[in-house]
Amino acid sequence: MFHQRRKDIYRVCQKHNLIILEDEPYYFLQMAPYTGTPKPPAEMSNIDLLNNLIPSFMSLDVDGRVLRMDSLSKTVAPGLRLAWLSGPTQLIERALRHLELTTQAPSGLSQSVAYDLLAKHWNHDGFLGWLNYIRKEYTRRRDIAAEALSKYLPREVCSWTPPAAGMFFWVKITAPPHHSWSGSLETRIFERSLQEKVLVIPGEYFKAEGDPDAIDTTGVGDERNGVCYFRGTFAAAEEDQVVEGIARFGKSIRAEFGL
Repeated sequence: MFHQRRKDIYRVCQKHNLIILEDEPYYFLQMAPYTGTPKPPAEMSNIDLLNNLIPSFMSLDVDGRVLRMDSLSKTVAPGLRLAWLSGPTQLIERALRHLELTTQAPSGLSQSVAYDLLAKHWNHDGFLGWLNYIRKEYTRRRDIAAEALSKYLPREVCSWTPPAAGMFFWVKITAPPHHSWSGSLETRIFERSLQEKVLVIPGEYFKAEGDPDAIDTTGVGDERNGVCYFRGTFAAAEEDQVVEGIARFGKSIRAEFGL
């Protein structure tokens, strides 16, 4: 399904002569779909790991219209702040000219550390082995978080899709028809969650400024119709803390709607 969708998108870009910016920091953190119950992730070789990845837009590119961005921040260490750009020579050359006038270059110390790790210690097999390990670890954590979401969030007002890549989950909250509130519903739930000592990120933080299609300036969702969103992570805390955080988030939602 995902492969065909990418082919369809690529054909649309060909028709309208569009450049694709493929921003893929989570590309190597793909997981098997959640089945409803936590279970140990399947073991796979490094070759199987690569073969099971959804094909990238770059792998479909026959026109030189894809510029792909990858990062070590989500796979090795956020503090390195290192990424790389792949694409046709003409686009890479323009990107280099822009960098010369802006950031100039990443930290030399970070580059040295990353080079030493990747070239002198891991090489390709070591790096793929590490990616295989964190794929399994994030899959296990994802399953625990997904089970907690099902257990503690009120289905009457909450919906979500267990993630198939990365380290975050999104929750859509839809207020009951009879519920009324003043101000921002998203802010009310956020502040209730803070009182419960749990931090979930409001969807408003991810909204592009000046979005012409935005219905309300107080959230990504249509708050006038009682819809808002929150993002949480299962990577930044121990599993029991993730479960407890989701439970407290559910308590905050129930308190807001009197459930």
